[in-house]
Amino acid sequence: MKQIGEARISGSTALFDSLIEVMQVIPSDQRSRKTLLVISDFEDNSSHHSLDDAILRAQQTGTAIFAFMRLGEDPRRSRSANRGLRVAQRLAEETGGEAYRIESPKDMEIALQHLQLLLKSSYAVKYHASATPNKNGNVPLKIEVHRKDASVVAAQRGPAGNL
Repeated sequence: MKQIGEARISGSTALFDSLIEVMQVIPSDQRSRKTLLVISDFEDNSSHHSLDDAILRAQQTGTAIFAFMRLGEDPRRSRSANRGLRVAQRLAEETGGEAYRIESPKDMEIALQHLQLLLKSSYAVKYHASATPNKNGNVPLKIEVHRKDASVVAAQRGPAGNL
């Protein structure tokens, strides 16, 4: 843990390309759950693929991305840190994962404990709509959960042709 807390962020990052590459080697067995833990500043400055491409690939493979963003103390990075945080949050939210801000080793410990609890107590349901889309291209879907401590996370976007 101490090494993560002392790491320095620098250099070129092809984050979106890397995520897509990793998801290509994850077995595509539909019955198994796929979780990808990403520790990054979430600033991509070298990818050929876009954030939308990475999110779509995660959705297609049923991979939930859990984004651990290490925030530095350099005030000059605050604008880029905000941009990175938005990317981390979007990756997590649109794939069924969670985004965590890591500012200390204790934050990492708490985030990992939370992740462990989430993975032990969650279920994934994949559904393909067979109904005809409405004029907006959406297919209405009603989800009911009969547990007071449960929540539903759904991808906001579909395949590229259905946006």
